[in-house]
Amino acid sequence: MKTNNRILLVYPSPLGAKFPELPLPLLYLSYALKKSNFEVDILDMRLNKYTSIDPHKYLFVGISTMTGPMIIEGLKIARLVKEKAKDIPIVWGGVHPSLLPEQTLQHPYVDIVVKGEGEATIQELAHTLAAGKEIFDIKGIGYKRDGNIFVNQDREFIDLNDIDIALPYELFPMKQYVIDHFPIHTSRGCPYRCGFCYNLSFNKRKWRCKNAARVVHEIEYVTGRFGVNHITFTWEDEFFIDTERVRQICDGLLKRNIKITWDAFCRFNHFYKFEEDFVKLLERSGCSCLSFGAESGSTRILDEIVKKDITVEHIIKTTEKLKNTNIRQIVSFISGLPTETEDDMKKTYDLMDKLYAINTKIYLNGIYLYTPYPGTPLFNLVRQRYNYKMPDSFEKWGSTFKIYRDVGITWHPKKYINKYKTISILTRFPFYLKSFKFSDVKKVVGGQRFATFPYNAIYYFFTMLARWRWKHKQFGFPFEWMVLEKIIDKIRGFV
Repeated sequence: MKTNNRILLVYPSPLGAKFPELPLPLLYLSYALKKSNFEVDILDMRLNKYTSIDPHKYLFVGISTMTGPMIIEGLKIARLVKEKAKDIPIVWGGVHPSLLPEQTLQHPYVDIVVKGEGEATIQELAHTLAAGKEIFDIKGIGYKRDGNIFVNQDREFIDLNDIDIALPYELFPMKQYVIDHFPIHTSRGCPYRCGFCYNLSFNKRKWRCKNAARVVHEIEYVTGRFGVNHITFTWEDEFFIDTERVRQICDGLLKRNIKITWDAFCRFNHFYKFEEDFVKLLERSGCSCLSFGAESGSTRILDEIVKKDITVEHIIKTTEKLKNTNIRQIVSFISGLPTETEDDMKKTYDLMDKLYAINTKIYLNGIYLYTPYPGTPLFNLVRQRYNYKMPDSFEKWGSTFKIYRDVGITWHPKKYINKYKTISILTRFPFYLKSFKFSDVKKVVGGQRFATFPYNAIYYFFTMLARWRWKHKQFGFPFEWMVLEKIIDKIRGFV
């Protein structure tokens, strides 16, 4: 039996994380472990150096990662752990290990994978390791034994209302995080079927939520404890699945006189149906911003490829509804999708121009180059139909996979991809504004975070070029974007 009762949880640094937010995955995992009487240390690699850690202190080291550069950062500390204490188990969790557990387990610095939602699994795993027992029957994990890889059956989802409101924030250096937009998780999952989304595999198209009273209580708790005045629900996939719950949350905020602003993701097919009184309630309760995924202006792409379950009419009518409110509308699009044609993309350009003509307060958040994400329907389609070769190792997913970049696209000619890479980069800037003064830079790029001359000047220069290219639809010879692409990953506000 191991007597060590302490666990190290690690959050690797994503590329360009200059303004770190509280890592909610580690907050919930540390809550689960502390509830089971384990001690927890947090290592946020965005904030702290890791070379001085002593892995002998820990029952195991847990690393949470998404696909991409976080893997490489996580492997750095995993390597250090194995060099100092090769018998200490390294447990990986998060979206990427959950979607590709077998490949992840092939790496020598991976001992165990936690699949999917981690709270209950990590509790059982910690108790089992502490007792010196075999882990082979634990639901929701993958592991290695005698050179072979085993992946156990999935674990059932937990009831989110069973999670305490007083989460262990004291384990985190809260003063080092950007908390002017304080994150709260009120739901998990999504019942929709978008072809590019991990949710179909990770959450099985199931949506679960905390009840309205519980959410209001949690908001009241964090605003009182940390003095924050803006809450963001954008760590969750879909806030508005149950509109009656949202109505009760808004009513609760007003009745308790909780004076905040808040933002969330929303779907066009939801907002399209909202009655005027409900929209006014959202405003009164503090809703200041809603983010939408339009993806394309082509009905064919929306229906046949993305399977978004929205229409162009939903997009236009929602924008018309929002133009006379104080709710900022953010809309994003995707290019480079399988079977997409020049005509499909022209429909996207035309729709973007139309949305701005309807609502000049809209923020068009760019056209992102489609990236095949493991475990999604479109990922399977491009592998089968277009012979797309995914990275063949856990480490290569970290070194070669950059979301919204060309990652070896095989379903379009190179000329097409280069053009839409250019469009993807230039639409990071407010290309759609009819006028843009140097003095506007600060409010567009994030207030004091970028209030320095180099950032302001660079941003203004590229915005002017982006406006000209978009107006004339001239996307060839992108000399300026070739330069910018070398530095863009280091400037978080631009990607």
